[in-house]
Amino acid sequence: MQAPLPSLSHLNTHYGDLSDWKIFALSLGIVPSYQSFLGLVEILGAVLLLSRRTASTGAFLLLTFLGNVFLSNLAYEGGEYVYSGYLIALGLLVLWYDLARLHRLLTLELPTRPNRFRLVLPAKWRASQRVAKAAFILLFVGLYGVKAYAAYEHGTYHYPTTPGLPRAAGLYNVREFRLAGQVHPYSATDPDRWQDVVFEKWATLSIRSNQPVVLDPSNTEVIPAQDIERNFEFAGAAGRHYYGYTLAPDGQTLTLRNRNPQEKSQPLTLRLARPNANTITLSGRDEQGRDLYVVLEKRNKKYLLEEAGKTGRRGGLKL
Repeated sequence: MQAPLPSLSHLNTHYGDLSDWKIFALSLGIVPSYQSFLGLVEILGAVLLLSRRTASTGAFLLLTFLGNVFLSNLAYEGGEYVYSGYLIALGLLVLWYDLARLHRLLTLELPTRPNRFRLVLPAKWRASQRVAKAAFILLFVGLYGVKAYAAYEHGTYHYPTTPGLPRAAGLYNVREFRLAGQVHPYSATDPDRWQDVVFEKWATLSIRSNQPVVLDPSNTEVIPAQDIERNFEFAGAAGRHYYGYTLAPDGQTLTLRNRNPQEKSQPLTLRLARPNANTITLSGRDEQGRDLYVVLEKRNKKYLLEEAGKTGRRGGLKL
C-alpha cells in the first residue's frame, strides 16, 4: 500500500521530469513482493520488541532496517528523515542496555556475563502489568492489523477512486489540434499544442505539452480521505498537467479541473464525442476563452513492465 504501481501517466512521463523521491517511490512500487518483505521485517522486529527477552534482538533488527530508510531519505531527498531518525534514536535506547555486553563479546572477544536481570514488580502491580500488556498487544497487533488489512482490501489510497470514462483508459495521440480556428501541427516546442493525452482508469486525464508545470514538491507520505486531496499522481512530476474530470448526466459534457493546487487554473468545460472505440473529440473553450477542438486517437501501446510480468523475468519478450 505504501508505494503503488505507476499510473499510465507516470509510465508516459520522461525520466528526467521526475524528482529523486518520485523515482524512488515508483521504483519501489513496481516490486510489491519486495514491499511485502520489507513489511515482514518491520513486523518481525516489532513482535520481538514485545518481550523483554527478545527486545534487544528486535531493536538491532529494526536499527539495520531503519538505518536504510534514513539513508534513503537523505539520498533521494525524502521528507521523512527526521521521523526515521527519531525511530533510530528509540531503537538505540532499547539496544543500549545490552550494547556494552555485545561489544565486549563480539568486538573484544572477552568473556561476558549474560544479562540475568528480571523485573519483579510488587504483587499488587502484576495484574495491572498483564492487563496493560494485553491491551497494548490487542490494540497495536489485533485492532491495527485488522484495520490495515481492511485498508488493503479497499485498495490504494494514493489514486482517486472515482471511476473514469468507460473503456477510455490509455494513451492518446493528438491527431488534430485547433486553437482559435487555427490548426497547430505537432510540435515539441509549441506552448499551446497538446502532444499526447492519458486517460486513467479513474477520473483523471493528463496532458503533455510544452507549457511549464508548477512542480508540487511533496515528498512525504500522506493518507488523504478525499479524492481531491490525493496528489501522488502529480507530486514530484513535471512534464504533464493533471486534470480531474466529471461527466454530465447527458454523457457529452466534460468538466476538467486542474488537480495541481500550485497552478490555480480555471475549470474547462468541453463537449465530448466518441465517433468510434479508439477516437475521442473534445471541443469548447480553453482557459483564455479561445475556441478549442482536439481529436484524440488511442495508441495500442505495450508497456515493458506489464509484458515482463506476463512472461516472467526469464521468459521471452516481444514488443
